[in-house]
Amino acid sequence: MKMYNNMKKDFEVNHAQILHPPMIAHFNKEDKYDIFALKSCKESYGHLQCKLKVKDKYETKQFIVKV
Repeated sequence: MKMYNNMKKDFEVNHAQILHPPMIAHFNKEDKYDIFALKSCKESYGHLQCKLKVKDKYETKQFIVKV
């Protein structure tokens, strides 16, 4: 399982967060963008988990948590 910072770095190679209106853009293999609402993004990537250090202890957390 990857650490949060490593997973974030890998995710951002093909994804970008757009703040207004809030959405996630995914650059796909056909050189086009797929747009996800934040709720759809959580449904698509909600299964991804990572390790996060919380108070000197590593915990397993969902990678996508905001809706």
